[in-house]
Amino acid sequence: MFSREDLFGEITSIIVVLISFACAWFLMDYHKFTLTPLQLQESETYYELKPGSSIYSIAQEFEDNGWIKNKLYLRIYAKLNKLTGIKAGEYALSKNLTPVKLLKNFIDGKVVLHQIALIEGWNFKQM
Repeated sequence: MFSREDLFGEITSIIVVLISFACAWFLMDYHKFTLTPLQLQESETYYELKPGSSIYSIAQEFEDNGWIKNKLYLRIYAKLNKLTGIKAGEYALSKNLTPVKLLKNFIDGKVVLHQIALIEGWNFKQM
């Protein structure tokens, strides 16, 4: 028959194996998230990043819109890579944009630039 020590050792081993599997699954899922493009409805979408927005609020909004599957992974990525200093503005989001590239664009301030043509001789009221 099994002694208490043997039973305790077997239960501990099973728990360690289960925790290892859970950690491996989490790491694989997280890695897949960082490589998976945004789930946009259209080929290109414009997103207005408001001044004072945080990674947490952005992650929540992106998950609510269905653009990312897990807001926690976006937050973890930003925290692990010490990403700070996102810049407000209008950003173009495309279907091939991954969450990693997205955050890099937000930090680098790669906003959409609009062209304005000023006609010589006109004032602001005429434009």
